[in-house]
Amino acid sequence: MGTDVSFIIPMYNAASSIERCLRSLQKLNYVFWEAIVIDDGSSDESLQISYTIAREDSRIQVLRKTNGGVSSARNMGLDYVKGKWISFLDSDDSITPTFLDCFLESNMPIDTSLIVHGYNQINENKIELVVNSQKKFCYMEECYELDDLLFRTPWGKLFKAEIVKENNLHFCVDMRFGEDMFFILEFLPLSHTIYLTGMVAYNYIVTKGSLSKSSTYYNDIQQLLPNVLTAKKHNRRLLAPDISVKIESFLLFWCNESIKYLYKEGVSYTEKKEFYNELLSSFKISGFYLKPLQFGKAKLGCWLVAHFLPFAVANILFEIIYKK
Repeated sequence: MGTDVSFIIPMYNAASSIERCLRSLQKLNYVFWEAIVIDDGSSDESLQISYTIAREDSRIQVLRKTNGGVSSARNMGLDYVKGKWISFLDSDDSITPTFLDCFLESNMPIDTSLIVHGYNQINENKIELVVNSQKKFCYMEECYELDDLLFRTPWGKLFKAEIVKENNLHFCVDMRFGEDMFFILEFLPLSHTIYLTGMVAYNYIVTKGSLSKSSTYYNDIQQLLPNVLTAKKHNRRLLAPDISVKIESFLLFWCNESIKYLYKEGVSYTEKKEFYNELLSSFKISGFYLKPLQFGKAKLGCWLVAHFLPFAVANILFEIIYKK
């Protein structure tokens, strides 16, 4: 039997986690897989550790490239896959032995094109969040009504390789932020049956260097709205009403996260004001307008930004909305 699943693992300075990541693959119950590790110019021991494990297991291949970011690393991996299915696995993370058990089942429809697992969000060795759904088969229209957290990232999923290759789907290297979601939103309209396994099979490890704690976090958020316009301009599939709703939800989530971060991490008044004004500029540049959607703390904070309140007023409201 050939290779059924190709795991693409972008790696950059992951010496502390890459062995755990690759060993989790070796514990899979289903053995017909390959792993393509793309080293994105690491300067630590990541490459040596990966080579050592690859010499033990012929299913693991290690490639090298100059540093270009996670999107370019994933794209390079897409050029080398041999499997019928593609799965993205970050080098910080790991999967459970049951991740590929869906291929041991007999009831998966033949036209299944996307398999979605639940995941654990782990911070400092503690599970702080579990994201999952009931086991079910559904179609694209139905998945837009499901938990957004299941569809914001490419990991924890299996994509039908045929669809990815025939439509030349890749990650946008010009986007440093949000490119994950756009890959999924491009894939969904091309998909048939979507299988939600109802199984938590991916471990997302929150690290100190992760996005939410990164010094570039604010810059990434500021670029998000212009990036949305660019993506829509170059891909007409993203203009579909159902997908536009999903994009709006994604923007709400990240704008809220950025504002919440400001008010929970002891950022100075000056920094808050500067970031708020830059966020306002991004909204104006993009022409993005949030309707008064379902209010609640998450949506209200973003709605205030989108309606261009002066910071002196917004600051008082944010202190109430996001108080510790």
